[in-house]
Amino acid sequence: MAGNMTALATAWIIPVVGFPARAGRSCVAADAANPRLCPKWGLTLSSMRINKGNSALLERVSPLFGQSLIHLIQIPSAPAVMAKRQKKDSDAVIYVVDDDESFRNSLTWLIESMGFDVRAFASAREFLNEYTGESPGCLVLDVRMREMNGVELLELMPQNNIQIPTIIVSAFGDVPTAVRAMKAGAIEFLEKPFSDQALLDQIQRAVESDWDQREKNQILDNVRQCVDTLTKRELEILVLIGAGMSAPDIAEKLNVSVRTVGVHRANILKKMKATGTADLIRMYLSIQSD
Repeated sequence: MAGNMTALATAWIIPVVGFPARAGRSCVAADAANPRLCPKWGLTLSSMRINKGNSALLERVSPLFGQSLIHLIQIPSAPAVMAKRQKKDSDAVIYVVDDDESFRNSLTWLIESMGFDVRAFASAREFLNEYTGESPGCLVLDVRMREMNGVELLELMPQNNIQIPTIIVSAFGDVPTAVRAMKAGAIEFLEKPFSDQALLDQIQRAVESDWDQREKNQILDNVRQCVDTLTKRELEILVLIGAGMSAPDIAEKLNVSVRTVGVHRANILKKMKATGTADLIRMYLSIQSD
């Protein structure tokens, strides 16, 4: 049983809590006779103990700051949920922009150890030239860099049609810079040195946020495509339905019969792929508020 749970843990690990290890506070081996190393995660599996409630403890060393950390991880019991999360993480791309090569490499290793694809750049200009936006993900961005600093890149991104959750990291966390970065669209500002866990938690949230936003954008695009198939009269009636008008009121306003309004409404529902009037109104309002 322990072997099966260990396999699950290596398949999908979500760090929930990370804290420095203390003397005498080591993890109990799941299989002390067979210690193995999992290169993808950078973990010694023999240092893992499976607990009740689908949780486990593991110990590792921070690649950024060298501290020994103990993590409590949750192991999902539903295979479908695991597969969905695994696919989302594997499809995501984490962009790292930092002109400090050693720190950039360490940051890349840390993020890759959690199963993400990482693309690292030494300058803001390199990122602008290479970013395509095809994959969901997030940007981990240093502030003080040559030529173009991180905040300047943030402010320039909308002009280049770049929308990606951005986490700012800096050894110089002055308040004016932090305020400017947040106003430019950063979702978090982390001061160096920060814990691995703080960064990984923010990356996970950012990836989830980007997935959600992309799914919402796809839904809105589908609604707009359906609207484009409507005739001029159908679009006119859709607007009136969205305004809350009843069929008799619409008929009176357009000087047509209620039956004619009903025929148009049926065509609108079919073209919009709506399940009913309430669904139709919801779809209409979604593109109005966007």
